[in-house]
Amino acid sequence: MSSNGHNSDARNTTTAPLPQPGRPATLEVNADDVGLESLYEDQQAWPELVEFLLAKEADSATARASDLIKAGAIFERRIGDIEGAFLTYVEAVKAAATDEAIANVERLAFEMDRQAELPACFASAATA
Repeated sequence: MSSNGHNSDARNTTTAPLPQPGRPATLEVNADDVGLESLYEDQQAWPELVEFLLAKEADSATARASDLIKAGAIFERRIGDIEGAFLTYVEAVKAAATDEAIANVERLAFEMDRQAELPACFASAATA
């Protein structure tokens, strides 16, 4: 123990900043982090799981959309961030306009009275 009363062997640990609603995460995910998704889910560490999913690299556009849909659902149902969920679902549609991504973005657009944003969302998906 040092003279200031702190254990000198203690490790300094830092965590990546949590994503803010509507802002992408900055965490880089490696292939070695495969077990993190399950760990965060088992521990109900929702902000960390969302950050992980937003930063995760996918093998295909459909896989990316799937990760974004999962992150959007966590924003919506676990964290209570409807705005973050909507913006994440929009990104999912842009990644791959799957039926599930479209259904989620449409549902929230109408719930939030933001249906006027749908044409731009779908147009950007068509050009992606």
